[in-house]
Formats: sequence, C-alpha cells, structure tokens
Amino acid sequence: MQTALDNREKPEFIYESDQEASFLVVRCGAELPEYQVSMLEHNNISFVIPLNIVRKDGINHFYYNITSKISLALFLKRKKFSRQQFLKFLIDVVSTINVASGYLLSCSNFILDAEYIYINPENLEPALVYVPARFEEGWGS
Repeated sequence: MQTALDNREKPEFIYESDQEASFLVVRCGAELPEYQVSMLEHNNISFVIPLNIVRKDGINHFYYNITSKISLALFLKRKKFSRQQFLKFLIDVVSTINVASGYLLSCSNFILDAEYIYINPENLEPALVYVPARFEEGWGS
C-alpha cells in the first residue's frame, strides 16, 4: 500500500488536534502555484476554509482549522436537510466555486468529497477545502 509520501503528487488526508482546535491536514509534495497560495493567504473567501502551510522535508502540509465543523458525510448520517436547506447549501457551494475563479483559483482543486466538505451544524453553512497545488491529472480517482 502506497502512501502519499511514497507518491509525492497524491495528497494524503489526516486529522490532528490540540487542546484548542481540530485540523484537517493535507500532505503532498506537489508543486505550489504561488499565486494561488497568495490569493488564499490574503483574501477571506466565503465558505473556503483558510489554511496555513508548513513545508517539511519537501512535503507541503496544508492545515485547515475545522473546529466546530463536521463532515457533510457525518452530518447526513445524523440529520436530513429540508428541501430549502439543501438547495441553499448547494447554491452556497456552487457560488463559492464560481467566485473562486475571480481569485484565479481552479475549480478542480476543491475537494468535493462528502468526507472533506464540512458544515457548520448551527447554521448549515458549507466549509470547502481548497488545495493549492499542481496535481497530476486524475489524482482524485
């Protein structure tokens, strides 16, 4: 079984926490488009989880603070959306991806997997993970 560190192009998803916060950490060695990193660092884009980047031994570690959020997959196991809540959630996700192009972010770098789409259970707002890296085509399959 290969890990993302064996194949530096493929991201590896892990969770870390400390006494104050919980983090999704995405590790990969893919090249970083610096303009995307800069856009994410200098702009507060609605519904995109801000990130901190730590580089260790040629591997990028993207830290996303997911404190007070749960994965969409877990949320849907516990509760159901009303029709209106579901439509609003979808509109928020789609509009976030559309707005991101104005920040020169690629729609293909959003992680659109129910395990890594987060939701605030209090107001049902989405929180999307954007990984600012150049991946080989088909990395997510």
